[in-house]
Amino acid sequence: MRLKDISLKDYISAKKGFDEIERSKEIYEKEGEKGGNLLGKELLEDICKRYDLAGKNKERLFAALSRIEENEALSCLFKFLVWDLCKERYGEDGWFYICFEFVFDFPYPDCLKFILLLSCIGTREEKLKKRGVPEEYYENIPDLMIKPQIESYKKTGSCNVLDFPWERNFYSGHIFRLDRFYFIPYKFEDPFMLYRNKENGEVTGVYNGGYKVSKDGQVISEESLLKEPSFVTDKKVEDGVITGNYMNTCGIISENKVSLLENEVRAALTPGDLLLALHIPGGAGYTPAKLKSSMELALSFYENYFPEYDIKGFWSESWLYDPRLSLLLPESSNIVSVQRRFYRYSIGGNGAMLRREVWGSENADAANAPKETSLQKKAAKVIMSGNDFTTTSMIVLKEEVPFIEEKEPYIRERDVLEFNTVMSGIWKEKY
Repeated sequence: MRLKDISLKDYISAKKGFDEIERSKEIYEKEGEKGGNLLGKELLEDICKRYDLAGKNKERLFAALSRIEENEALSCLFKFLVWDLCKERYGEDGWFYICFEFVFDFPYPDCLKFILLLSCIGTREEKLKKRGVPEEYYENIPDLMIKPQIESYKKTGSCNVLDFPWERNFYSGHIFRLDRFYFIPYKFEDPFMLYRNKENGEVTGVYNGGYKVSKDGQVISEESLLKEPSFVTDKKVEDGVITGNYMNTCGIISENKVSLLENEVRAALTPGDLLLALHIPGGAGYTPAKLKSSMELALSFYENYFPEYDIKGFWSESWLYDPRLSLLLPESSNIVSVQRRFYRYSIGGNGAMLRREVWGSENADAANAPKETSLQKKAAKVIMSGNDFTTTSMIVLKEEVPFIEEKEPYIRERDVLEFNTVMSGIWKEKY
């Protein structure tokens, strides 16, 4: 059986992005349906031994794999999906794998996505070996997800993959840990541009026009449209002058506008450019020194093994970048020290990520949540007084990496003054 004989809608669905998988199917068929690998029983046996999975749970996984192997359509479908998951994405994630589901009758439905992910391991290794990537960079990466998956399976009896969009990166060969941080290619698509002054190298962000901004300098996202806008951004390019709302490097959009002469600046970051998304695993070493070391290793790694990737710099999104934390913590703290190395910008986020990381749940009740650490105590006071935090994104361009440990390359004194002025009108008391 060939994939061209299968209707994908008979087997999978997605609330958004189904057109993406159909386009991939067309490419796959044109390339001769040279698919990925289906999980081998030897690898599955090895994983079960390594993580002490036995009894009924092990039997269910093997039975599910056998059913897929014995069904021509399912085997064909899985090989195609493995191929699609492991192919080069050039920083484009799409929507399909964020919300896809299997929709056919199957006796072990909770096992399907885990088997799909495990099936990626062989194809991933083949592709990385072909690129000449040393085994040390990828051999243990899937285990970071397999271990908690198996532990959850043993505890609950369900093999459901809890966060498929994130976990797939560890099985498909798209994420690497280089010193302190994880890195994965990311296509920049946010509505602004960064410009670099040709003479002094200063970087300035100008937001696109037509975006509503609240009084605390945060872009109003679709999830918070009930927020009252303070102003709407505006950007114009006329007679050789770029004029628009200034992106304060402390992570707010300024009501003040900036004007740049086109012949004095060059575009440093434009939508469509390729960055490396930086992800922060838990543990010690969240410092400017480790930031520099990891970024330098990442740039060298991608230059050596993925030379077709034109990396412009780094991007990330985290509660740790929230400029409001600088009002609660000393400048010497790692959180404040690291975030001041970034060009931060608003994404219309809220405090859900902070509550999850500080108290373990996005819905944590600040009044009754633990108040053992200084941050827990201060964050609780902020929330209980009716204020909130905001998840924030950041950019670091590769030109700034060599000296990012020694100095704060983007932040300016006037930015800090404006941020403090804006926040003084929101947070009426000190925390």
